Amino acid sequence: MTIISPTDLPRHLVVKSRFRPEEACEYLLFVYGLKYAPATLAKKRSVGGGPEYFKADNRCILYCRSALDLWAAETLGAPRSSTATP
Repeated sequence: MTIISPTDLPRHLVVKSRFRPEEACEYLLFVYGLKYAPATLAKKRSVGGGPEYFKADNRCILYCRSALDLWAAETLGAPRSSTATP
């Protein structure tokens, strides 16, 4: 996995610590290479299995950067050196 430095991210992703779903998808793509649509995150909010989020004003969904990082790490799993490694 390529390490992304903060200078490589778009400015709006560097200065924020909480993201709306569209920004969360952009963050996951830039940092982890995980391509998700906002609709996919919405589905995961309803059935489970997605990153933790906050619901502000009963409408606005926000994801913390740390929650996205944790979820991405769990989704990617541990690094492997061989396809034979379970």
